[in-house]
Amino acid sequence: MLVSDPATLRIALSDVALLAQVRRPVVSTWRTRRAGSDDPFPVPVVTQGGQDWFDVEEVVAWLERTGLGNNDSVRDDAMAYVSLGGSSRGSDAQSFAGLTALLCVKVITGEALTHLSAEALLDLADDLDPDDTYLYTELEALDHRLEPLARYADLYTSAAYNPVDAFEKLVTEHFRRHVRGQAVVDLAWPARALAAATAVALAADAGQPTSVFVDPTPGGSDLLVSVARALGEDATLTTMTAGQTDPASRLACRRLCVHDIVRAPLEIAEDGSFEVQGPAVFVAQYPPPAEPEMPPGRTLDAIDQIVLQMDDTQRAVVLAPAPVLSDRPTGRELDELRAGILRSGRVRAVVRLPRGLVPSKSRQSLALWVLGRALDEVAIADRWTMVGDLVDVDLTAEGVTDDLVTDLAAATHGWPAVRAHAFRFLRRVSTSTLLAGGGELVAQARVPRKGDPAPSTDLVVRAISIRDRLAAGAYDSAAPTIAIAARDQRGQRPPPGMTVLGQAIADGRIHLIGGNRVDPTDLRARAGHRVLGPAELTMGAPARFIDRMVFASKYPAGRLSESGDVVFCTSPRPAALVDHAGASVVVSPARILRIRNDDPGGHVANVLSADINALPVGAKTWKTWQVRRVPDEQIMPLVDALDDVQRHRAALADRMSQLDELADLITQGATTGSLDLRPPATSRKGQ
Repeated sequence: MLVSDPATLRIALSDVALLAQVRRPVVSTWRTRRAGSDDPFPVPVVTQGGQDWFDVEEVVAWLERTGLGNNDSVRDDAMAYVSLGGSSRGSDAQSFAGLTALLCVKVITGEALTHLSAEALLDLADDLDPDDTYLYTELEALDHRLEPLARYADLYTSAAYNPVDAFEKLVTEHFRRHVRGQAVVDLAWPARALAAATAVALAADAGQPTSVFVDPTPGGSDLLVSVARALGEDATLTTMTAGQTDPASRLACRRLCVHDIVRAPLEIAEDGSFEVQGPAVFVAQYPPPAEPEMPPGRTLDAIDQIVLQMDDTQRAVVLAPAPVLSDRPTGRELDELRAGILRSGRVRAVVRLPRGLVPSKSRQSLALWVLGRALDEVAIADRWTMVGDLVDVDLTAEGVTDDLVTDLAAATHGWPAVRAHAFRFLRRVSTSTLLAGGGELVAQARVPRKGDPAPSTDLVVRAISIRDRLAAGAYDSAAPTIAIAARDQRGQRPPPGMTVLGQAIADGRIHLIGGNRVDPTDLRARAGHRVLGPAELTMGAPARFIDRMVFASKYPAGRLSESGDVVFCTSPRPAALVDHAGASVVVSPARILRIRNDDPGGHVANVLSADINALPVGAKTWKTWQVRRVPDEQIMPLVDALDDVQRHRAALADRMSQLDELADLITQGATTGSLDLRPPATSRKGQ
């Protein structure tokens, strides 16, 4: 038998689908199509609130007999998908808490629980937790279900090989779906690994081998467990967590106990203040499990409490939604709260992370802050913060997390070390600039891509070299006449740097114009308005046209492009081109970016197009695209220079086309006998 008391262990059809690794409708098909067979799907043992519950032993045996489904280990995995006594989701949370408490007892005692009575189990819990800080209440609340659950705990542990694995499987899989605080804030593995690796690196970098890792959030344990894994089994880890009595905090205590992680309580006052003495690294995720709907203002207040009590031996890694930590604030109050924390000088790095790191909110981006020593030796006006935008970067790609962690650790150092470090993902930005901007903190960051320019001195040398080679006739073509010189940056204002496309549109520097919705059958004309859509932008499709009269009559509200518009699309990949001629019909889902002529804000069409074309394939969210800006005094010289290059490129392309045609003609003439090719006056023979 799978279980000793099958009446208490039941499974719903939705969980049968999960267990069998099929879609939910497939299970209903099994029930209907096999209803009249010799081996029909098991009948429900009970129906509660319109929900059918099945005997898990019967379902497992049926799946094994029929061979249906895609899971060869249904018997071993069944314990992760059962419901206890056909309980509702509300009481599942109570069962979840009780089961984690029983698993905690198993880890501490190393004994089987099946043979113990309810009274013996409670006596044991009282001995282990005399102050009732993490498990006695959970076992007492089970009442008559305590003994069946104890048997279940033994079976569940057997399926998972050991109590620690069973505990983690329970927390991360089936039952976690019924504990809202856990499910809503659950982090994907790359986020936990990044935060843990950063915390460990900060502790080592500070040269404090006795650092304590502190999670001041109510119910937080994910990051501390990840830190323990990052340190390895041989490391001695001391932690502090909020000593609160809410279910999430008690669960965190049980989890740390199961992992044999030493924990001390962190006393937090009613106003949220607390104090930690000596070297420590804080690891915190907001919103926390105990308050999954924590508003942005309370999140910033909680982070401010970390900052207020920090001394120069302490560091912190904080994860929270990007709208709170890195994006434009939604109100003046939030802006002031965040600005106050930035003014402390302890925010050493701000990084926006890719979407998908909170599985329950797949479209949400997280951001990460690293807090460290304020650079008191640096004048306030000269202080800086390192910023980075990894919204389109895959954290699991080789070397990404390691390089980012190295950058984040280096960001906590003073100027000599920062200047000496070759940052891959972060860029130094004046803190006063971040405060004055009042917008997205990572707007001036840009993820380096293949083909990014070399340092300024190398760039000038290379540009002059190419120009001179062209002028010398190395490419048998006239050279662009471009005046190039290294810029003396002393006393000059810094370049405007980067911005995000969404911000440029919100500021009115770039206008976003939607594409036209046009019947595809109207795009078959041989002449007329040129058509630009995703096919033209990404696949080099043959030219398409729409008759001018057809467009004017059928689409009176249709819009034409103007000369200098940037036409772009996001799918199948980000792509753009500059429509130099204008008067084109841009078809949806392609759109137009029109730079404001009287106040471009440093935006140049060719630069904007190049930045879009350099984006990775997965960068679908155009509002977050990082784009470069040009100093005002350089805009017209750059436009003229690029136009000059474009003219020579076109001339060279025409020459290449003629050379290709000439090669075809002489080859055809020589092979058909229609041409008589003679050697030139000076033959290569004998040279």
